[in-house]
Amino acid sequence: MAPVTRIAVPGSVRNTSHRSALVGGEACRTTAAVHTHSPMFYIRWRLAAGARTQLDTQYREPATYVVMAAVRVQGRMFEAGKMLVFERAQLFVFTALTPAVVMLLGEEPIGWLFIE
Repeated sequence: MAPVTRIAVPGSVRNTSHRSALVGGEACRTTAAVHTHSPMFYIRWRLAAGARTQLDTQYREPATYVVMAAVRVQGRMFEAGKMLVFERAQLFVFTALTPAVVMLLGEEPIGWLFIE
């Protein structure tokens, strides 16, 4: 198992009710121990029921995958197995309805890749 880098996600409303780990890439002015070959991030959130936090990233079209339980984002509920893709310029607030695990990921386009 590769090491993970613990991070404090800016904008977290209740830091004691969630844990964040930067698994790969770069986010929140932190670089993960895992090397990546393109500009990207992969964060794991573990949220207690009622925890509120937000996604604010410089990457285009960041995505979130709800691994366990349910979260509310912008007034809509999303359960485990759902992937959400966001627009870069928007700020989204997440509320865990139950204890939840959420993956956040994003990458900058690196152009066309041709394989021969």
